[in-house]
Amino acid sequence: MWRGLVFALTFLVPLASATPAQTTLTPGEMRGAMMASWEAGNFDQAVAIADALLLRDPRDYLPNQMRARAALSANDFDTATFYARRAWRVASSNVQRFEAARVMANTLFRQGRITSR
Repeated sequence: MWRGLVFALTFLVPLASATPAQTTLTPGEMRGAMMASWEAGNFDQAVAIADALLLRDPRDYLPNQMRARAALSANDFDTATFYARRAWRVASSNVQRFEAARVMANTLFRQGRITSR
């Protein structure tokens, strides 16, 4: 009997505690993690976090802008255009509108859609 208890305590308890704990982040913490992932070059993780934020609130400026930038980096111009337009529409400041317009202009330029006089 003791042998079974010792086995359980020795081998099974560490396995049970080795499972990862669930962590809940606030939207602000998720935005911070998204930006940190982007700056660290972990673009797939940044996009995944942006997508999660957009599921929560499609009118959140920062993940829309992040998705536009990520799509532009991947030469996915349709997606970049979609998110840049949405970022511009939901922007709450002139600086945000400028940044969204810049991504849109860069997207159009890279597609060769340039207008001149």
